[in-house]
Amino acid sequence: MAAMNPYIQELKHREDQLAIDYLPAVRAMAFRLKERLPSSVDYMDLSAIGTEELVKL
Repeated sequence: MAAMNPYIQELKHREDQLAIDYLPAVRAMAFRLKERLPSSVDYMDLSAIGTEELVKL
């Protein structure tokens, strides 16, 4: 496997850091959504889905 270009490595690091920085916001949003959804919807599921979508970006 070829080594990654330093520029690409820096971009990836910044993307990762941005995702980490926004995790508390995703959790807060999941908590607020949970209050308005049926009891069958789990907070951890909402949080996990939000985190997955954040990482996909």
